[in-house]
Amino acid sequence: MTPATSRRELERWLATAAFNTYYRFRLREFGEGECTIDVPFRDEFKRPGGAISGPVFMAAADVAIWLAVVTRRGAEETWVTVVLLTLGGRRSTRPAPWPHAPDRSTREET
Repeated sequence: MTPATSRRELERWLATAAFNTYYRFRLREFGEGECTIDVPFRDEFKRPGGAISGPVFMAAADVAIWLAVVTRRGAEETWVTVVLLTLGGRRSTRPAPWPHAPDRSTREET
């Protein structure tokens, strides 16, 4: 199925979203009902100790989900996230392209 919106429309929305002047999210790829964004690494995203702060991940998830909805329903859709729940993951120690599934082979057992 063809997405209900274009790359140009999605990128224009990201470019004009006031909050994105801080996060600088970029559209990587999308399809009907799916979206991948890049989150450029910034030192101010780190907590003491070097882990990336949870609100960065939550904002990225919110944006990616909204853009995925738009690919199905069109850019005039004005949904907002009502509930966003994240579960703790392992600590990130270096900048890396995001989003990627955690590497479970190196997960520390507690």
